[in-house]
Amino acid sequence: MSGPSPVGGRSPRGGSLLPGDPDRYEVSGRRGTRLQAYRWEPREGALPRPAVFLVHGLGEHAGRYAPLLEALLTAGHPVVAFDQRGHGASDGRRGVLRSFDHLVDDVFTVAGAPQACLGPGSVLFGHSLGGLVAIRALQRGDRSWGAAVLSAPWLATRMPVPLWKRAVRPLMLRVAPRWTLPAGVRGEHLTRDPERQADRARDPAVHDRVSAGLAAQAERAQQAALHGTLPRDLPVLVIAPGEDPLTDVPVAVEWARGTEARVAVTEVPDARHEPHNDRGREALFGALLEWLASQARD
Repeated sequence: MSGPSPVGGRSPRGGSLLPGDPDRYEVSGRRGTRLQAYRWEPREGALPRPAVFLVHGLGEHAGRYAPLLEALLTAGHPVVAFDQRGHGASDGRRGVLRSFDHLVDDVFTVAGAPQACLGPGSVLFGHSLGGLVAIRALQRGDRSWGAAVLSAPWLATRMPVPLWKRAVRPLMLRVAPRWTLPAGVRGEHLTRDPERQADRARDPAVHDRVSAGLAAQAERAQQAALHGTLPRDLPVLVIAPGEDPLTDVPVAVEWARGTEARVAVTEVPDARHEPHNDRGREALFGALLEWLASQARD
């Protein structure tokens, strides 16, 4: 297994850390960026369910969702995911982003590819940064979704930004917007499960880099999302980890409840930023699957 790519370099190729044996396909995103995508088929004998399209968070990749994938596949949901630009096996510099619109465009590009096989009623699932991307994709309305799940969506930041970073950021934006610095995210911020912490620590495709340009693009997208609304009557489930030290989950919950969507909230009181990787995740998966089944019955 190769080591991490150099800071600011391109993401490593491959997919050895992916759970199972998904079908792989590549698409070309905005500015010709090669995006690596995956489709997992449900377990044999499972009743057919709507497909779930997964958008991962900052600094990780599609392979970081093995427990969630197993739960969805066992319940009969096909899963489609991809490594966002600058992540996993997709092209792009780590921690660098020219435009947030590129991330949103990538969702439509990957989901719209014939290999995705996304039928009517498919579910858009976004975690953290992926939750913000999913919100902006829903607000743009270029594709119809049957439901959406927003896990700790990054609409506001809870983790304090050091004073020195705030002080140098205006200068960095002017002279070096693509220069990356450590984000300061540690395994214990994400989960209380020591095995999942260890998995992340030895994962060569995980990174902890953020440029001033990416941070500025994310903040603009957050403001646009907070001033926008979700499609009327869209079923939306917000997963709210109660001990998330990174994203300000209450801001996201309050915003979602103020939209015209049909919003339900699943609170996970003791969970940190990645409830799907945390202790007690089986209860969360049970609630998620029950909610998805209830949408299929409506």
